[in-house]
Amino acid sequence: MSQDNFTTTQKKIVREINEHLEETTWTQYDVKNGKTIHVFDDWFEHIKPVVLEYKIAGWIVSHNVELTSLTPGHPRFFLIFKHPVFSFK
Repeated sequence: MSQDNFTTTQKKIVREINEHLEETTWTQYDVKNGKTIHVFDDWFEHIKPVVLEYKIAGWIVSHNVELTSLTPGHPRFFLIFKHPVFSFK
């Protein structure tokens, strides 16, 4: 992925995402459904170009929102990454 024009924050986000995608084992569930990564509040203004770079690199990236009665008014946002190689099996 080309990160030449990324801000320091965007590079930090990529490092955190890559750590989760590369350093943990892909279970059968992950292969089928993707790996879920929590989007922190301070990522919101920086995440769009990061996701675009993953998509350009072949990753299938979608998003999900979780609403819970435990934290009303505070939805949790997630990115779901499907591996580009595993997705074609």
